[in-house]
Amino acid sequence: MVRVNFRMNDEIRYHQFIQFFKDIGYEYIKSKDSSITVESEAILTDVFVRNTTKGRYHIYIAFGEKYSGTEHYPQVKVFAHFDIKKLVKGKERHFADRNEKRNMAEMYQIDKKMKKAKLGFLEMKDQLCAHGTLDIKDKDNLMEYIEKRFKRYDKGKYRRRMNEAQCTITLFEQEKFIHIVCVYAKIIGKDHDLVKSKAIEELKEITQRNIKEGVKNKMSKLICGSQKDIPLCCEESMMIKNDYLLCCCSSECDHKAIPSCCGKTMKYVENP
Repeated sequence: MVRVNFRMNDEIRYHQFIQFFKDIGYEYIKSKDSSITVESEAILTDVFVRNTTKGRYHIYIAFGEKYSGTEHYPQVKVFAHFDIKKLVKGKERHFADRNEKRNMAEMYQIDKKMKKAKLGFLEMKDQLCAHGTLDIKDKDNLMEYIEKRFKRYDKGKYRRRMNEAQCTITLFEQEKFIHIVCVYAKIIGKDHDLVKSKAIEELKEITQRNIKEGVKNKMSKLICGSQKDIPLCCEESMMIKNDYLLCCCSSECDHKAIPSCCGKTMKYVENP
């Protein structure tokens, strides 16, 4: 998922933005959705979807005001993610895609259409951010890393100051995922020069090196001592319940027996 901000032009009203998304092919499906949260506080959004041959875009929008220095103007906050369509046992299922480049490409297309409609434009700061998505199970590791290196300065927002630079991150959650927006700025006098390449580097440091992102739990073989990954179902690691493996995505999937090795049932162990 990505989160960006569109600045509204003067005299534009919220209902015009609602109509705008309908006009560019999005279906309006829900109001006052509370699935997106920041530190357990819900952000109420209007929800839109747009189907494609490969999947479906989800757009969540919230209207508000932006205060920045001496500026004060209306703003539209947009959260967006794409679900891939797949057939599972003859039924169409949707799985969250973590291709942030795809999501940002959609935001750029919306920006072009919004400018043409003279409604507003995508904020430059949001074009120079880095976006990442992690499983909610990684939250404790993520927060441990952040609290050691960053200082909280607002709800869901953290900052690390360096010599002539600073890095800020914003966190929000939705269902099984936690999302990160990272901004890196060189400080030149009173000005902040945003550097997207550095924001991407910082985000990789956060998501890949320090919170074990992508590291899978293992099934340990009791006799020979070697390990293998827990089997997948619906592209996610299965969970262990009693003496069998269960899909964590759908109750329609069959459960599986825990694998055996050397005549013994394998044992679940956490990665160090």
